[in-house]
Amino acid sequence: MGNKPQQSGKSNYEQIYSAYLGYLGIPNMENITQAQIDKIQDEGESTWYERITNANERQMVSYYNKKNQWFEGDRFILFPEIFKKQIKKYLAVELPEIVATYVRGQFVGNTDRITIIKIKEVCAAMTEENPNWWHSNNRKKIFFERFKLVYPRCCDGVKPVLQSNSDPIPRSSLPYATQGPKLKRKLKKNEKLDFHSCLGIIVVVIIGWIIFKIFIK
Repeated sequence: MGNKPQQSGKSNYEQIYSAYLGYLGIPNMENITQAQIDKIQDEGESTWYERITNANERQMVSYYNKKNQWFEGDRFILFPEIFKKQIKKYLAVELPEIVATYVRGQFVGNTDRITIIKIKEVCAAMTEENPNWWHSNNRKKIFFERFKLVYPRCCDGVKPVLQSNSDPIPRSSLPYATQGPKLKRKLKKNEKLDFHSCLGIIVVVIIGWIIFKIFIK
């Protein structure tokens, strides 16, 4: 999946970013340099991605979902050699935090508290049984089903009321900084229109007041 990064003569960070952009579907990024990476980050990665791909709303939603999957674990599955130094930290710290956030979002008002110690305990047991259990795209759901069996009193509350996520995330709900230059230009234009509208109203009120004073005299 994506470009296979060329490792010869490249820093580890360049290898990682090359693999990451290939994963996002950006072609010809095998030889990306630190200077090019700096330019992307100066512009803002999401803005850069939207510009070079001419992405529409659905494609930008796909981009954010893909990016989330990369950081949740796909990078370790697809590029184990590049990330071999980070894998231990991921399994010990990052993965428990990821599944803990998911578990805590399933029920509220449980009898017992969901603690990170309990989460790590179940993670460790699952990894001992099957070191690759987290390779599944459904890793959070798989963990949750196991956690319910081990700690049922941590999962006996009620489901929170959530909005349906069957439709793509509306562009307006994305953070302002990630929506790209098109939306920023539109907002600036609307701000100018609002200013001119208010100015016009003020002028009309002043003229009306002057006319009123003249007729009163």
